[in-house]
Amino acid sequence: MTESVQEKFVCKSMSTLQHNMGVAFNNPEYSDTTFIIQGNKFYAWSGLLSIASPTLGSLVSEHFAICDDREITLYKIKYDESFTTILKHIYGLDIEFTKIDSYVICEVLALSETYKLTNFIKDLKDYLSKMNCFSLDSTVILLNTASKYDIQNLYKQLTVFAYQNADQLVKHESFHNLEYNVLLELIKSDWFCCEEIDILKGILTWHSDMVAERKKIENRLKETNVDKDAIDNPDLDSDTSDLTTNNSDKLELPISENSDKLMESVNSFSENILKSLLGQIRISQISMLALLKEMKENQEPFKNYNHFLMDVNHFSQICKPRQEYKLLSNVQQKDQNSDSVTGAIPSRVVQVMNDITKTFEITGRGQNTITLESNSKCIQDLTWNIALKAIFNLPTKETLYTYMSLTCCSNYEKTLTCNVDCQLKWISTTQLYDSLILPYKSLDFKCEKGKLVTLEIGRWLMNNCKPSDWRDAFFANNTRTFQLHFKSIRITKEM
Repeated sequence: MTESVQEKFVCKSMSTLQHNMGVAFNNPEYSDTTFIIQGNKFYAWSGLLSIASPTLGSLVSEHFAICDDREITLYKIKYDESFTTILKHIYGLDIEFTKIDSYVICEVLALSETYKLTNFIKDLKDYLSKMNCFSLDSTVILLNTASKYDIQNLYKQLTVFAYQNADQLVKHESFHNLEYNVLLELIKSDWFCCEEIDILKGILTWHSDMVAERKKIENRLKETNVDKDAIDNPDLDSDTSDLTTNNSDKLELPISENSDKLMESVNSFSENILKSLLGQIRISQISMLALLKEMKENQEPFKNYNHFLMDVNHFSQICKPRQEYKLLSNVQQKDQNSDSVTGAIPSRVVQVMNDITKTFEITGRGQNTITLESNSKCIQDLTWNIALKAIFNLPTKETLYTYMSLTCCSNYEKTLTCNVDCQLKWISTTQLYDSLILPYKSLDFKCEKGKLVTLEIGRWLMNNCKPSDWRDAFFANNTRTFQLHFKSIRITKEM
């Protein structure tokens, strides 16, 4: 009698296992270890921890060997959700990354490296590399993470996002949390386009935090043995610890001398960091007016850095203004045969110039409401003129109003737009009258090659001027002299 051949049958138990692990997850009834993070308790089984993570397994074993309690306090974990996510992975539960905040994901990745969760690290990095939507609140932590863990695609996309939002990022409260190498790479670039004074403020604020940490170290060194403190105190950073534990000569010094030498090294390191950052500031793009205003109105952090700010040699001598970054379309990028995000050529370029003064002269006599124009001045691809239109009181022939306009003409092949923040001064040539000054005004020009665009700057009411005195002061020999101060000029060119 022959047996019939039966089809192979496998009982798939994965769903049952996952259900069981879901019941056991963070359940004190099925746990022998309690982790305490910022006062909150998390429950786990030590056997499973040891299988998933040798690091956590060793931590638990060592604790059980010397302590009677089953509670382990973990420090330097910022978010409860981060450790919860780690435990979910260890228990084999599903984790939906898209529902977890970016800053939590970044901490989970850091913990995964600490606990040597190799497969989880790969999953996290794969997820982060596919991110393509960012906010200012998460930019800094993601940049730091992408740099530290070499997530190149994420880093490239975030760098572009930082370029496109530089004016907001540099003022964001998280800016001072940027890692040094990331900060340096950003401010080196022509594409990190915003007001240079804002970049300087951001750098000084960033370095002020470094100074605060340095002072904490200095205070601790004054209170205790520098060698013992450097070895036993986990709050001391690794760079400082290396200075004390890896040099046997220092260990033989008296405490006070050892402390002094350590702080000398720390201070020198801090100063060199600041100099390297200031070396990327294009000082020619900061007007003296803007710098003095910031030093007066925002004393912190400027007052602590006077000795650096007064030395022009600390700053970059590059005169080229930064340019606004705008990413090409996919078709344009293919035409350029480039798959590099940071190497893409922008479809428009923005030039920013500050603190430029030009002198104009208008000659001739006006009759009734005639308009007179000045000589021309060129800045980049633009030609500028001042136009005057005087309104007379016909019976007395006295000037009632003088209207002033600014005329712009482009020499550039394509359309460009130009925003200027400017102030006009009519120079007095005698002591009878002070020079006349109009308030600053912001004007927007849209120019095509060869076409004039005229916008009004302002007007003067001249009813207090006697004809002879006024003529001597403001147009001797039929010549009127004006100074136009451009606080800023922002030119956007289509490529």
